[in-house]
Amino acid sequence: MSDHWKAWVEVGQAIAADAKAQVTCPVCAGATLEVWDVPWEVEPKRWERHMKCPACGAYNSLRMKAEPSAQVTSTA
Repeated sequence: MSDHWKAWVEVGQAIAADAKAQVTCPVCAGATLEVWDVPWEVEPKRWERHMKCPACGAYNSLRMKAEPSAQVTSTA
């Protein structure tokens, strides 16, 4: 696994554990990632947690499974 993907995995683990965690972009290190959840229509008990850097535009997402109360609409 490349260092690039290892950095995203670490970020994903932090944000999966705490959606409100202030995590620096693993690509540019220039800003805190914006995080928001979107329901996953295929399976109602899951959702996607999106992460985007407002400085460089780097983007990634996680597919989450847990209680709906764990979701966030935005940390931006």
